[in-house]
Parts: sequence; structure tokens; C-alpha cells
Amino acid sequence: MRGPKAWAAAIAVGVVCTAAPAAGLGAPTQAQLERGIVDIEVSESGGGAAAGTGIVVGTDGVILTNNHVVKGSTRIRVRDVRTNRRWSAEVLGYDVTGDVAVLRITKRGVSIRTARLGNSAKVRVGDPVIAVGNANGSGGRAEVSHGVVSRLNRSINVEGALGEMERLTGVIQTTTPLAPGESGGPLYNAAGRVVGMTAAASFTVARGFAIPINRALAVVRQVRSGKDSATVHIGPTAFLGVRLVTGVSGGDGAVLAGVLAGSPAAEAGLRAGDTVTALDGTRVASGAGLAGLIGRHRPGDVVTVTWTDQTGATRSARVTLTTGPTA
Repeated sequence: MRGPKAWAAAIAVGVVCTAAPAAGLGAPTQAQLERGIVDIEVSESGGGAAAGTGIVVGTDGVILTNNHVVKGSTRIRVRDVRTNRRWSAEVLGYDVTGDVAVLRITKRGVSIRTARLGNSAKVRVGDPVIAVGNANGSGGRAEVSHGVVSRLNRSINVEGALGEMERLTGVIQTTTPLAPGESGGPLYNAAGRVVGMTAAASFTVARGFAIPINRALAVVRQVRSGKDSATVHIGPTAFLGVRLVTGVSGGDGAVLAGVLAGSPAAEAGLRAGDTVTALDGTRVASGAGLAGLIGRHRPGDVVTVTWTDQTGATRSARVTLTTGPTA
């Protein structure tokens, strides 16, 4: 779903269940549902663009969204749905495996209301819910969809924008119909409290999937604490400067679709068609494996890249990673 203009969304794959019938809710009002909600506009490396939704969770302009909404971003803008005010935002940290990213408005002293947060531990099957978001990246008033919780603690396979497969666990399944661009938006309970963050959808059947808000807020707290972990990355992303061939997972390395001019990879002599086989002596089995290894580093780290060029020769070089797009 990437291109000149794309909408951030993950598509659920291989999910089978019988959805409960949708249920309408008389309250809260549209204005209440739009409180603390922002549209997210992303500029990507390579000139692309994407759109999604965010939930304001801090009066200091901290915003919660999906990692796949801002993945590969070089510039992020957010728009307050209620006031139409716009600001630039930066990534404070993210959890790739949990599909959670934490942003912050870069302008200090911004006055923005936070969303009304609930407790996802109290969610039960059959509860009425409302999903709100930036449907199809169109901006304007937020799209509102009604449904019920049909299953809890789901594990699903999701297909990302570039065809990569990832697995999300412990998600809330609902009957709310969703559109691309609503990723990162709130899932409300009947009281108008956020109990989940929309993460994926089945577009053939009215079925949505949301990350429990308690889990997402745990990532926010960890990012605010500044403590890295095996899953949570804090601060700017290290950058090698390669584009990967998608859909290749044969275990023989990361095949390069291209190398960005002026990047550390270009300076090392890497070219499109080369296959990266190791980073600092650790074997690379796939593009995802290479991205994961780079994600453990900081901008400024010096690493050894080993690759096989198109003649079959093995080469290696020391490179200094720079600051790049969000992983």
C-alpha cells in the first residue's frame, strides 16, 4: 500500500472467526471522540508519503501511534482533529514487535488536550466499542465506526505495506469496520474511554484488531524513562542506507534493491544486487534480520558489513552509521 500517496494500515492475514453483530452507541458525541486525536502525515525516504492516526497521551505533546504508521519516516506532521492546528513531530522511541511508536510534538509549550484513557484489562467479549480515525488519509472530521468486542487475546499475522509478514499477539478483535489510515487511532468503550489502539484490519470482513491500551502505555512509560530493551528502541534510528528486496527470506542474506547516494553503504561500495551476509560478525539471514541488527545500534556506531557482490566475491568494510528513518 505504499506509493506516491499511501495510507498506513496493516492487513490481517489468515484470521478465521465468526464476528458478533455490530452494535450502535448513542454516546459519546463526535466532539468527545475527537478529543486528543491527531491525523499523522508522514514523508518517507524515497519520496513517498503515508497517513495514519495518533492518540495524544501527554500534555507535553506526547502521541501514541502504530510503528508501521511512521516506519521509514523522514518527516512527520500532526494535525489536531478538533482545532485543525498542525505541528511537526519527532519519534521518541518505538517497539517494532509490538507495533507501537511514541511521538512528541517538537514545538514546546503547545496546548493540546489529551485523550480520555481507560483500562483495557476490563474489556470483555460483547462490549460495545467505537473506532475513530483518519479514514483513507482524507483528514477533516474523524471517521467513526461502531461494533463490539468479538474475541480477546488474539494472535494474528499481519501484512505490512511492503509485503513483510509480522505477528501481533494479545490483541483485541472487534466487529468495527475500518479503513486504511485509521491505524494508530483509538478504540473507545461505551463510556468514551480509550481501551485500545487500532493496529490492523481485515478489509474483506468487517473486523478490526487493536492493541490493548495498557500494553501501549507501558511502552510510553519505558520510552519516557529512556531505558532501551530487547524490544523497545529509544531515540534516533541508526541508518546504513540500503533498500531491501522484499519477499526474500531464503536464509542466505539480505538482498539489496538499491543503495542511497551519499549513505554509509554507498561509501563502503555496496551496490544494488549485492547480498549482505553479516554485520559485525553476526550472520544475516534476511532483510528483516539486517534491519533488526542495525536497530540495535545508535547513529555514530562503527560496524563491519560483510557482503557478497554480484561476481560472487566476498567483501567487507567498516562503516559509521548515521541517523535515518524510523525502523
